Amino acid sequence: ATLAPLSADTRVCDYTGDVVRGASHSSSYLLTYVEHAVAAPLAVRTAVDATDRGGVARFINHSCDPNLRVVAFRERLDQVPALSLVTRRAVAANEHLSFHYGGDQDILTADLYAQHHSATPCRCGSANCSGFLPMHTSSH
Repeated sequence: ATLAPLSADTRVCDYTGDVVRGASHSSSYLLTYVEHAVAAPLAVRTAVDATDRGGVARFINHSCDPNLRVVAFRERLDQVPALSLVTRRAVAANEHLSFHYGGDQDILTADLYAQHHSATPCRCGSANCSGFLPMHTSSH
């Protein structure tokens, strides 16, 4: 939970850890983010494993109605971006912080989400809970 109120679009923390190369990595604390650029034919994939060297972001829970989203920040185009958790909306003091483990749910259709959920029950308690946690795939 946050101790103070936060306004929308506030950078809360970075998802830190070891940058992972290759597609066959499995971890409970793996965050994979894919940037899609309109002008570029290829997507840029960044994967961070917070198991051994992660920060507080790895302890933020999933919600089907989150108040945080993952945003990639980079100083230069040739750098690995910082994967930051940013508020989606204003967040009240003492409100539990959460993000959607399957990526930006604003762009996930019901059909796409149904194809990529796991068998692990979701216990987020939100009114629009999908019932299952997202399956980790190679993209967010």
